Amino acid sequence: MFGWTGAMQGVERGELDLGTDVNDYLAEVTIPEAYGEPVTLEHLDTHTPGFEERYRGTFVESPEDLRPLGETLADERPARVRPPGELASYSNYGAALAGHIVAEQAGTTFEEYVRENVFEPLDMERSTFAQPVPDGVGEVSKGYRYRNGEFVEGEFEYVGIPPAGSMSASATDMARFMLAHLNDGAFDGGRILESETVEAMHRRRFAHDERVDGICYGFYETSHGEERAIGHGGDTQLVPQPAVARTRARSGPVRLV
Repeated sequence: MFGWTGAMQGVERGELDLGTDVNDYLAEVTIPEAYGEPVTLEHLDTHTPGFEERYRGTFVESPEDLRPLGETLADERPARVRPPGELASYSNYGAALAGHIVAEQAGTTFEEYVRENVFEPLDMERSTFAQPVPDGVGEVSKGYRYRNGEFVEGEFEYVGIPPAGSMSASATDMARFMLAHLNDGAFDGGRILESETVEAMHRRRFAHDERVDGICYGFYETSHGEERAIGHGGDTQLVPQPAVARTRARSGPVRLV
């Protein structure tokens, strides 16, 4: 969501256009021609670029495996398997490519762009895209894998295409970002988007059928009955360790709740 918010900031400044071929904004990455139609930011923001989804390159094992974003995007480029705008299929690569375009046009790194244009205006002091989390940001919660009947503590997760999921943040900071989006782009004296841009981001842009939830710019619809809601998940491979309640019946089972 931070990459897509940055993309809409670029649209506000007149630096980016949602209908332009993304190749016009890229230097070291090239999206090949296919189906007679270019991939645009509109497609990336609605997960309709027509890319295959692939795991390789999304996560890496150690900080030594991290490479500059443009280099990774060029080397791990997925195939175009369907015309853009035809079907929605979540694309981590597309999310990362959008973030890279934002940084390229601003002449900086994605990490620095978000820090200056989102974190600082909203006073999000415990948020970072740095890997691992630097000193001073805050203590990082632990994550676990469930293996052989028990939870095993995992190491810090390194994301090879950072805009797709390498952010570490506190719940309070994420609340500030959420409230800015719910308050026409501003919160507590800081503004990240104009109200018209927020409305455009939150409006449905694509759906496979009008009767089911669709996709906005970055957000996706998660309706509950008659109530329309928008949001976005944020999980990676590790999970929190759930509370363990030991209910001792005659057979002495351990119950996870």
